[in-house]
Amino acid sequence: FFFMSTSMAIIRNIKNKNVERVRRTYYTPRQKKKKKTVREN
Repeated sequence: FFFMSTSMAIIRNIKNKNVERVRRTYYTPRQKKKKKTVREN
């Protein structure tokens, strides 16, 4: 049971890191697009 809990925690940490990478790759260009739209308006 302890090994299962530690493995789940490691998997959660890996998922969190992947989510942070996805947010960095997907949200930064969206913010740039938003800035472009504000400049156009």
